[in-house]
Amino acid sequence: PLWIAIAASCRLLGDADGGMAALDEAERLRPGGDDREQAQIHYYRATFHFAAGDIDDCLEHQQAALRCAEAAQDPEWRASALSGLGDAYYARGQMRSALENFRRGLEIAQQNGLGRIVVGNQFMVANLLRYQNELTDAIALANAAAELANSVANRRSEMYALMLVGEFAMDGDDYAGAENPLSRALSTAREFGNERFASYVMHDLARARYGQGDRNGALALLEDALEISRRTDISFVGPRILGVIAVVSGDLQRRKDARAEAEEVLAGGHCISHNHLWFYRDAISSALADENWDEAERYAAALEAFTQVEPLPWADLHIQRGRLVAALGRDPENAQIRAELEALRDQARAVGHLAVAGELAKILDR
Repeated sequence: PLWIAIAASCRLLGDADGGMAALDEAERLRPGGDDREQAQIHYYRATFHFAAGDIDDCLEHQQAALRCAEAAQDPEWRASALSGLGDAYYARGQMRSALENFRRGLEIAQQNGLGRIVVGNQFMVANLLRYQNELTDAIALANAAAELANSVANRRSEMYALMLVGEFAMDGDDYAGAENPLSRALSTAREFGNERFASYVMHDLARARYGQGDRNGALALLEDALEISRRTDISFVGPRILGVIAVVSGDLQRRKDARAEAEEVLAGGHCISHNHLWFYRDAISSALADENWDEAERYAAALEAFTQVEPLPWADLHIQRGRLVAALGRDPENAQIRAELEALRDQARAVGHLAVAGELAKILDR
């Protein structure tokens, strides 16, 4: 149990090597220990594989954790394993499956008074609702998750929830409103010494600064975030950072280079799904800004291919955006394409994607 506790602390600090070594020691001291201990060991191994982008290993260990927890009839580790399975499916981009597992874990936790797991699952349910374009519910749950985490001094969960609050504010075209929650999340990440997550929040904060018209401030944050990402683990959030650079940079060659580097990292494997989803989203925007219609359509096709196992309403919105804007760019007088783009603008506005709706409105005005 001591070595398992050490592994849990390493997870909080983002120290995968130290965590895995602690779990090795736990198994050495108690080989084939009881089902509850084995559930914990599999669970923590899976979390480290998740952070490293080893998705198949993550899924395998979480399935083993769930089997052990069920054999032990332990609701705490059943709920933990279900949330871990949610993480694994999230990593694969299977967001509907991820949402189902997180909700099951949350239900078990609520039924058994497992407040720590409730706090840890709420923000992920909010995150996944976003990909179903259920932004109103996502925003409410993210704020509730941040408040609950703060009330029980769970700073790690509060950090994640605040990051989502900031991201959802930007989805709603409120870039100034994203500043406070993102800055608080970044401060916590730095206090924990978790550089990888700090780089993640920094790229979000850069997006907020750019949305308020501060291109130079955004680029400075992005370059710092990219340096951290390259030094720690570029597969964790590197493609997302590079995708935002491809949008924010005013240098055509820099935008092209950023897109090319991100694609190279994605091709190397070990990247969690958010890298694919958000890089393709931003690459579409970057290519459209360059009036490179072929590239925009290529990225839209890549996003469609990545989500073909479980299509996502969020991804479908950006796939259509890329294809329709590219089509209108080629044929600006086409009334049918314009009508379809107007319908997409209205759809985006209806589900709360006000930033996308505003972007489409500007394109239509031009």
